[in-house]
Amino acid sequence: DHANELFGTGVRSDNSLSLAGGTDRTTYFLSLGYLYHDGAIEGNSKYKRFTSRLKGAHDFLDNLNIEGNFAYTTSDGDLVQQGSNISGLLLGGLRTPPEFNNLPYIDSATGLHRSYRYPNPTELVRGRGYDNPFWAANELPNTATVDRYIGNIQLDWDPFPWWDVRYLVGLDFANDQRLTLFPKSSSEFPDGYLIRAELVNKVFDQTILMSFQDTPSEMFGWSLTVGQNLNQTQFRRFQVDAQNLIFGTGQLDFTVDRTPNEFESKVRTEGYFADLALDLWGQLFIKGGVRYDGSNTFGGEVTPRRAGSGIPRPASRGTSRSTCRSTSRSCVGRTARPVGSRRSTRT
Repeated sequence: DHANELFGTGVRSDNSLSLAGGTDRTTYFLSLGYLYHDGAIEGNSKYKRFTSRLKGAHDFLDNLNIEGNFAYTTSDGDLVQQGSNISGLLLGGLRTPPEFNNLPYIDSATGLHRSYRYPNPTELVRGRGYDNPFWAANELPNTATVDRYIGNIQLDWDPFPWWDVRYLVGLDFANDQRLTLFPKSSSEFPDGYLIRAELVNKVFDQTILMSFQDTPSEMFGWSLTVGQNLNQTQFRRFQVDAQNLIFGTGQLDFTVDRTPNEFESKVRTEGYFADLALDLWGQLFIKGGVRYDGSNTFGGEVTPRRAGSGIPRPASRGTSRSTCRSTSRSCVGRTARPVGSRRSTRT
């Protein structure tokens, strides 16, 4: 039964532990987790993940609070080839005639990979038509190891009742290492093929906010928020595709032909903004703002915006009563041109 012999019973376990506590000025939270998943495929079908998180806050003064949040995750996966792939699992498995036994997938006489189209192998560097599904599930590693760190620190300071300051800085870093191996005699790459890649993502973000508000009288109130945001996003990929492997090896050192591929990008953005809100008699609300955005790939632009709404004062007792609300908003902006672009002129 070639449809069912490739699958068994999967096992999954997920464990977590958390601890929380604190005092009237300090709070903390710690959590740990471990996930293990042995998939239903009879072969390379495993995934495991470890997670941890630490969060805490402390009131240094009645008007000064600092909070931190940090998380770390590491995961490992070893999975089979997917899709319409002659070195995959189901194409070779479901096309195998019922009278052919795919086990053992290594010929006992020659020690070579056997399949229903090449049941008695004598040559190493030769495709098998379709790989033996058990050989594909056990001898073709397809792994990924990911480490990720996420953290941020937030500071809240209220120097005066009418003035609030918030500073937030965070970092997100991820490292992804991948390996895909097609040993010699695979139908997809009879000479062998190896892909080793490393992908690195890093995001840094910083935001500063200052808020001012006051209500001088029952007829008038206002609030003003100004802020700045800085962001830097980096991505780096280094990949080597190698062919013609030495039999029984799985490292770049034991390949003949190598094709490297390297890419790196860095994008920096900045934003400055201000928002003003007015409250007149508790009936008319007017909001306006301006924002400047800049990027190392586009340049900078200023975008003004405004909005307003009003609620009529309720009628006095004994008179007819009606309620309505009107709102208007508008925003004006301009899209920047990429650096190096030119205006076209028609004559």
